Amino acid sequence: MQIRLAVAEFRRRWECRLLSRQLDRMAGDRGPDSYRTPEFLAAEVEFGIALARWAEAQYAIGHNDAPSSHSRAEQIYTALVRFLPKAQLDERERMVIERRFESLRQGLARLQNQYTTA
Repeated sequence: MQIRLAVAEFRRRWECRLLSRQLDRMAGDRGPDSYRTPEFLAAEVEFGIALARWAEAQYAIGHNDAPSSHSRAEQIYTALVRFLPKAQLDERERMVIERRFESLRQGLARLQNQYTTA
């Protein structure tokens, strides 16, 4: 069980690093308005989901840095709450991103219920 949790944590860490680099690259290429593009928003919501899953794996193993991943996922959620209404998205893009955004919200709610009550 412990090995599976450690593998899950490693996988989530790797996924988070890749998504973080992708976001940095997009922000550098497109400048300050990048947060309005569908590609940036989709990557940002996926990064938030990955961080929430990483935090869940860290909490399960008992790592001390789990709260920082959890906090970063919550920051992304808060930013998306502000950015999504202003985003330049067509109906299909908005539907896809909002569906993933709901997955992020649910993941954060799970973290809140399971791991912050201890």
